[in-house]
Amino acid sequence: MLWVNKLKEGARETIKEHPLSVCIFFVAFLFMGILSMNGDIVDFPTFVSFPLEFLQYLLLGLVPAFLLCESNYLYKKHLGKISGLKEKNSVVYMVVLVVGLVNSLILTLLETTSYTSKKMVFGMKIGEFEAIFNRFFFVYLAVCFFSAVYFLYKRSAESFESYAVKGFLGCMKGYLAYGVVTLGAMCIVWVFNALIFEFEIFGLVSCIISGAMVYTVALMALAKPGEKISKFGRIMMGYVFPGILAVAMVIVYIYILKILFTWTFPSNEAFGIVTALFGSGICFWTMAQGCTEGGFNKTLRIFPLAFIPCIIIQTMCLYMRVHQYGLTPSRYLGILLIIFEILYEGYYIVRFSMGKGLGGILFPVLIVFVAVYFIVPGANVCAAVTNSQKKAVNRVVAAFASGQTPESSEIARAKSAYAQIRKNGGFEGNLYLKKLYAKYSEEEVNGYLGESDIDYFSDYVDFHASKDWDTIDVSGFSSMSFVNVSFWNSETDPHHIKLEVENSAKILGEADLSELIREMEELEEQGAAPSSFEEAISVPVELDDGALLYISYISVEEDSDGRIKDISLNGYYLY
Repeated sequence: MLWVNKLKEGARETIKEHPLSVCIFFVAFLFMGILSMNGDIVDFPTFVSFPLEFLQYLLLGLVPAFLLCESNYLYKKHLGKISGLKEKNSVVYMVVLVVGLVNSLILTLLETTSYTSKKMVFGMKIGEFEAIFNRFFFVYLAVCFFSAVYFLYKRSAESFESYAVKGFLGCMKGYLAYGVVTLGAMCIVWVFNALIFEFEIFGLVSCIISGAMVYTVALMALAKPGEKISKFGRIMMGYVFPGILAVAMVIVYIYILKILFTWTFPSNEAFGIVTALFGSGICFWTMAQGCTEGGFNKTLRIFPLAFIPCIIIQTMCLYMRVHQYGLTPSRYLGILLIIFEILYEGYYIVRFSMGKGLGGILFPVLIVFVAVYFIVPGANVCAAVTNSQKKAVNRVVAAFASGQTPESSEIARAKSAYAQIRKNGGFEGNLYLKKLYAKYSEEEVNGYLGESDIDYFSDYVDFHASKDWDTIDVSGFSSMSFVNVSFWNSETDPHHIKLEVENSAKILGEADLSELIREMEELEEQGAAPSSFEEAISVPVELDDGALLYISYISVEEDSDGRIKDISLNGYYLY
């Protein structure tokens, strides 16, 4: 009971110190819960559902900006540098909030509005713009989150190791309470539905509890780390987890000895295993140092140094793959990870020689690495993948254009590189392809390297609709079956859609969906809300033989010429 009272008191203090971000998060989840009732309990018209959905995304996107402002304000107030929201401080906070508002507004428009591939934004197709924006949005989230946690950490006056273990255990306690409350509430709703009256509010209740606790308990654990660690927590974090980590590290060392004795390259699986070892290790050995003392603590401080030979294994694995097949996003991330590990070990050695802990340097370093991965010109993941793969493409295309026939291995390598650029090259890859197509026509390049099934930016248009049918009028029919349709990567005639019984090859009939698809195409062109698509399928489709098709879900994908390439449909067939 004492623990529960401490949790309540901590939550009260957290809400008092972070009122705006906590309230905004709760209201966003409240809107999400209200929207979850749409179609089950009530049918919201568009003028109600669209604003709720719009505000839901807008508010969630603003939470990181408010969190950063609140955390910085509390830290400066703790240091005595400010006593209130003075003008010079307000300007900085206003800039952060404006940046957050712009990011959140763009995200909201992209999430709540239907677009077609023909729409242009700032001279780019909507798919290109969305891909670029997503990269900037991830950096915005990283800057806000890591900066906010840094200010919370500095305000706590704890060592980094102690703050890490107390924050982690605080989150675990808080989410344990959240799980208990959620389970209890769901049981109450279930009992009420079973015994009194069926009222589908599971989604609403879940969203209200999540909105009240998910963000608040995590913030409470980070802003108000506990004064002392329980005996159980100290044993688990200080002894059990480091023991498991030590066993894993011994196995890796044995593997290193095997490589030396057999003189062979490490397997590809070794990179993932060693990476997982570092990821778990940096958490466990840091937190273990924060809850142990004496000689055992000194032993734990050697753990990060013992990982240094493992970096060689990672480098060997990655070099082999990159040298053979070029960069991919995962390999590029692996390179950044190795650089981070080298910097971490170097900085740790300096701090270790000074008898100090890691400190808060980790937070700004993580921000820099996120920025490099997503947005730094020439060094981001899309630019790196494009620059790595384009050499193979240029070499083979130039050889074909000059009348030569490259070796089959070079052609295969170029085809793989070409597909990789189209898939993961992003905006930078698209610019390269435009220059390539200006020198050699797109048809010519595709003839050499094979046309990809998908234009990863915007040659394809897809739209879908879904509807929950609470009741279906079966009068006048003798049978009803659940049917589905699934055609992939093939041109489909919308006038003759064969309806198959679910989990069976039996065909019950054919439906003419050309008019429905044409209506949905027009809605897509207009940028209509999801509710408009639901309304389009709210009338059953009448078949030539008098049967009726009630569509519960339909998804259509067309190429840039309007040809249907993929279609998926579920529904009820009355005959």
